[in-house]
Amino acid sequence: MSRLREIHAVDAATFADLDRLERYPEWYDRIRLNTPWGEAWCHSDELVGDGNASSPR
Repeated sequence: MSRLREIHAVDAATFADLDRLERYPEWYDRIRLNTPWGEAWCHSDELVGDGNASSPR
């Protein structure tokens, strides 16, 4: 079961940097979540490949 761990407000450049860091869309996917603080994007390995972040799909 996944749990929400952290929420950060970032600008567009940082969001793009996070995509590169998280290897989106190669290793991870992004999902949109509704949180008590508003809408947020989450990088998730549950929707891509075998769920193993060390191996690309």
